[in-house]
Amino acid sequence: MKTGSSNPLFYTPNVIGVDGWAARKFHQVSAYGAWLDVVIDNVSRCYIWSSLFTWGCFVSCVEWIVFASTQVHGARWKEHFDHGPWLVRKVMANGLKSMFGALAIAGVHGLPVWLYCVQNAVFVNLPFTVTHLLNAIFIGGRLIALFVEGWIIIRHVQLLCEIKSD
Repeated sequence: MKTGSSNPLFYTPNVIGVDGWAARKFHQVSAYGAWLDVVIDNVSRCYIWSSLFTWGCFVSCVEWIVFASTQVHGARWKEHFDHGPWLVRKVMANGLKSMFGALAIAGVHGLPVWLYCVQNAVFVNLPFTVTHLLNAIFIGGRLIALFVEGWIIIRHVQLLCEIKSD
């Protein structure tokens, strides 16, 4: 296993939200900080996904496209999902503070770290049932998030196509 900053687990505190939590805890919250938090999270996950699979950058590209698509709304980006499909509304309910939102966030942030740990035998002594339960949570959550991400991208492209050029 790699050591220091070359080890993808070095980026885990960013990926699992410690940086955002610390900013809120110490009242260091700003629009710039929120934007930077997402950028750092995406860069960190990109590094982990790319270290796992040759196609890992594809997952990161989807996340970056979604980031670009939602940032046109600024700090109010979580408020534009009222007319989405049922699953999108459930995930985005109360600003992602729902059971489906938590599952999607666990998939987005947890799956790359979990896969890296599995690939490098970090948790060799976990019981079989725990391993498969975590697989189901992280993979299921990531698939839910992928559905929402796909809807966001499609909706953004539809809105762009509706804009009339001068």
